[in-house]
Amino acid sequence: MIYPEHSKLYKLFFDLYTSLIIKSDFKNLKLEVQDIGHYDQLPLLVIANHYSWWDGFFHYHLNNVLFKKKYHVMMLEEQLKKRMFLTKLGIFGVKKGTRDALRSLEFANQLLKVKDNMLLIFPQGKIESQHTHEFVFESGAEKLISNNPDIKVVFVASLIDYFSERKPVATFYIKTFYPIEGKSIEGCYNCFYTECFQKQLLRAY
Repeated sequence: MIYPEHSKLYKLFFDLYTSLIIKSDFKNLKLEVQDIGHYDQLPLLVIANHYSWWDGFFHYHLNNVLFKKKYHVMMLEEQLKKRMFLTKLGIFGVKKGTRDALRSLEFANQLLKVKDNMLLIFPQGKIESQHTHEFVFESGAEKLISNNPDIKVVFVASLIDYFSERKPVATFYIKTFYPIEGKSIEGCYNCFYTECFQKQLLRAY
């Protein structure tokens, strides 16, 4: 697997770069947070939809302004090899369908033992259209949660609309996940996303 190698210099650069490109390309970023709790007390697993090139930048910025953790992302190794500089920001590789994937999963488990860490995963395992309203998860999310009972799990749904503006507004719906007996993590996320989508339909900027 490909391991992360955090660099303070890269972080300083990307803090500035991410802030600048978001301000340049978006009218605003809005956060709607439920059950905010205390993100500093436990390791954080963030589960989010994945529909664009922007997603990594969005969540990097979200971590800087809200979670304030040491940033980590699980990314397909074939994609990471094309952008190795991302390892300097905490991204590590997973090679699906191989024994090496178990090593990546174990590395993710170890990250979630440290309260200062945040791990972002896109459990669909691929980029999908924003018009996808029901997500099929791969097995990694369930395994990470069952292996790490002492973590905080947060759902994030990001949605973009233009309405009457030249630049779009990106809205992030953020909610702490609490297990529901008899319901899978996939089912819980899909219910959450449906609620967010309904709110988005009623939102006016």
